[in-house]
Amino acid sequence: MNIENDLSNIPTSLIQLLLRKMGLPSSFANRDKMLLRINSFFQDGKLSYEDFINELRASEECGSKIIYLKHILDFAALKDDKVVSQILDKLPAARGKDLKTLKLPGNPTLNYKIFDENEIRIKFSETQTKFIEDYETLRLVPEDVTNVVVFSVNRQNGQSLIYFDTPNRRHSHTDENGHSSDLKYLGLTQLTRYLIKIKNESAKSNRRGLY
Repeated sequence: MNIENDLSNIPTSLIQLLLRKMGLPSSFANRDKMLLRINSFFQDGKLSYEDFINELRASEECGSKIIYLKHILDFAALKDDKVVSQILDKLPAARGKDLKTLKLPGNPTLNYKIFDENEIRIKFSETQTKFIEDYETLRLVPEDVTNVVVFSVNRQNGQSLIYFDTPNRRHSHTDENGHSSDLKYLGLTQLTRYLIKIKNESAKSNRRGLY
């Protein structure tokens, strides 16, 4: 367990928000003191390391998001682990490690593709640019940020959720005029292809009589 490394990509404000939610002290002189205190929470048994990391991941991936609700009608085959493994094997290789968000990737990047008995979960990250107003120069200053998109499929009922970070002013999803298009970003052609692949593979497995 290396808390400094595990939380390296997590904003301090998000960690503090989670600590407050858990009823634990959340005000510290600096980040180093905060990490030391969190370590003491683990050692004292006030906080479970696994629960804390899972809560942080859920907050990052699902909090303050635009959410689309979809449904996979032919979901019965998704209850078969072998079918799910075959479907995920057909997607590109994931580049992430330990479920962490890949920060500021050069292109929209598949972070991970995982499943357990209840859920299939796929996560992407991409670099977008927001503009911050500089009150001294009265100019807009560009700043690159990481946007996260998470796709979750309930294996028991086919309900699917897509969580989008709010689009920023400049990103790689452009319209026919080459301008950043929020509609293109929220359409995420690549993610839609993966959703269609999961739906089609599940339907094919159904027809083969797995369920």
